[in-house]
Amino acid sequence: MKKVAVCIHGQLRYWDTVSRILNLWNNIFDDISFDFYLATWRDTKIESIEKNLKLKNYTEFNHDDMFSNMSPPLKYYFQNIKQARPIPSFQHFYSFLLSESVKLLKKSKQTSYKAVILMRPDIFISSQFFDFLYNKLTFNIASETGNSVEFGDNMVYSQFGSNYTQNRLFCNKDTLFVGSVKSIVKFGNIYKDIFIKSKFPPIHLHSLQAEYLNWQRIYNKDNQELENELIREKNNVKLGRPTEEGLLECLEEYPQSLYDPKNYFNIKKILHKHSIDEKAP
Repeated sequence: MKKVAVCIHGQLRYWDTVSRILNLWNNIFDDISFDFYLATWRDTKIESIEKNLKLKNYTEFNHDDMFSNMSPPLKYYFQNIKQARPIPSFQHFYSFLLSESVKLLKKSKQTSYKAVILMRPDIFISSQFFDFLYNKLTFNIASETGNSVEFGDNMVYSQFGSNYTQNRLFCNKDTLFVGSVKSIVKFGNIYKDIFIKSKFPPIHLHSLQAEYLNWQRIYNKDNQELENELIREKNNVKLGRPTEEGLLECLEEYPQSLYDPKNYFNIKKILHKHSIDEKAP
C-alpha cells in the first residue's frame, strides 16, 4: 500500500461538504491510501471538524497566534495593514496555515509517504488529479519514463506551474500543490523564512509563491490534470465552477463513485447547472 499525506490549510469554508468528498478518497484505489492533516482558524464555526473525515492530526489557531513570533517590523505592518494600504493582503494568513499544516506532517515522523498534497479546504479536485497521481506513483507519465523516483525532492507540481511574466515568476493558481515529502517540507518553511527570519520579502505571496519556490530551488512544474476549482457562493461564481449546492447534488447522485472517471462529464454538467444564477436576467 502506497501512502500519501494531504496537508490541508486555511479557513473551513464549505467544510461539511468538502470533508464528505475527501472521505471518499480512500475508496478510489486499492493500493493507495491517504492520511489527512489540517491547520485552520479556531474561530471557524464547525460543530465537529472530524464529523465526516478522520484526520491523522489537526490544529487550530487564533489570528493572534500568527503574530506571536513574527519579526517586529513585519508584525507592525501586517497588524496595521488596513491603514497602510487600501487593498487587503492575505499572504501572512496563507503562509502561516500552510506552514502549520506541514509542521503536522513533520511531527508525524512518517517516513513512508510517497507524495504529499498541499491544498486549501475550499476547493473541489476532479478525478483527473487522481489519474495524474496514479501515473506518477507507477512511473507512467509519458514524458518522465526515465525517472526512478515518484516525486523529485526539488520539484512540486501544480495545475499551471510557474510562468515568467512582467519580470517576475507567477503562480497562476495557489490552491493545490503536490510533491515529495522533502519538497513540501521545504515549501513549508515559507512562514518562518519570510515572517520570522526575514530571509525573503513578503511580496504578493498569496499568488506569487513561485518567487519563494524559486528561491528554495524548487521547480514548480505544470500539469493540467491537477484540475481544481474554488467552491463559491452561487451569486459569486463563474459558469461551470463548483458551488456547494452543485457538490451536494453530485454526492447525492454519486455517493460512492464521485471519482469514477466515467462520471467526470456528468459531474461537470451538474456543477454547470448550479453555477447559473437563477435570478440573473
